[in-house]
Amino acid sequence: MREDRPQQIVAPTTEIRTKNQQDIRTTTSPEIRSKKKHDMQKPEICLPASKRGRSQCIDEPEMPARKKHAKAKSVKSITCKIRRPKLVVKIGVKVLVDVIEKMNSKQKAALEEMSFGQLVHLKIRCIPADMAFSLLENFNHDNCSRIKLVDDQPLHITEEDVYATLGLPRGELMIKREKKHEMNDVMKTIVNAKKNKAITPVDLQEQLDSDLEGGEWFKKIFLILLDNVLISPTANGKCLGRILDDIGNISNVRQYNWCNYVLDTLITAHDSWKLKNKSTSFTGPITFLLACYVDRVVYRTRLVVRRFPNVRNWTESILKERRQMKFDNGGTIGRGSIESIIDPVSIESLYANKDSITVTTSVPSTDEATLPDEAPLQVIKFLRLMKLKVQLGRLQMQLVK
Repeated sequence: MREDRPQQIVAPTTEIRTKNQQDIRTTTSPEIRSKKKHDMQKPEICLPASKRGRSQCIDEPEMPARKKHAKAKSVKSITCKIRRPKLVVKIGVKVLVDVIEKMNSKQKAALEEMSFGQLVHLKIRCIPADMAFSLLENFNHDNCSRIKLVDDQPLHITEEDVYATLGLPRGELMIKREKKHEMNDVMKTIVNAKKNKAITPVDLQEQLDSDLEGGEWFKKIFLILLDNVLISPTANGKCLGRILDDIGNISNVRQYNWCNYVLDTLITAHDSWKLKNKSTSFTGPITFLLACYVDRVVYRTRLVVRRFPNVRNWTESILKERRQMKFDNGGTIGRGSIESIIDPVSIESLYANKDSITVTTSVPSTDEATLPDEAPLQVIKFLRLMKLKVQLGRLQMQLVK
């Protein structure tokens, strides 16, 4: 009797398994599939064997053509997307550009009195962050503050570049930045009016908009905004009034060498940025460095008419176009030809007559033409085309002879 009991117990289990296997076979048989009109023949995919050594087979439904195309397109877009490192700057130049564009005649006269009148031509509200990051990676001040270009060509950055790019005053006095500063009377006045110790560029903008006469208060606030936005932005986005303590009397502003101050700040900020994590905020004049680079290094063709200061005709949209040209060709900083620093007197003498364009009949070029202010790029391309045609004609005459 004991030997019969196990057989009775085992027998039902085997029957159940055989029934389940028959059910599976019948449901997946080709006879039942053929009865369904919309069913397609589905391939079988074998999964890896389980722990017991068995293999299972399941039917995978075929993906429609539209879903296949959408999936392939999404995968393609993901694979083609390249993430480039971007420079982090807490304070942008947009506030300064907005302030300058809203200035009246008295306020602009105050800038001229301080020798900052060339800043009215600043139109760059933002810069390409990935291009700026790549530019700083190739910057090295150990060898006369140079930018390493392709084929190890050095682009040396000097005080003349700062003057040609921004038009800042170059006096005899040097600005020496002290490490520790206490809050001066100007900043205390703003803090008491705002009832908050943290002062932002927007707060300084409100102070400038309220002083329409362009007096001493206006000059002091403008210098603080200029220092915290264009030259030495802070890492936390707050403004400091230490520049007033560095220069002392406001009447001696034009006697200081602001070009040297910009270059020293760039070197100091680059050292700090290089030693720390490069994802931290950059606290140097990156707008100057980028504007200087795109003016001195010409790739393919010059996108703007060269003027003094160099930032005169550059905008954020044109910088994006230059960035696109750069990354379409390997994303390497330094491709192109290096041009010399402009001479402000000679370059502006070409624009003495702003109402006419004079083209000589011999060999026309952009240097021999008197171009109007904000001359379109099509004019330059036309003049270059004419020059090439004249040179081609001369070459043909020499071949005939």
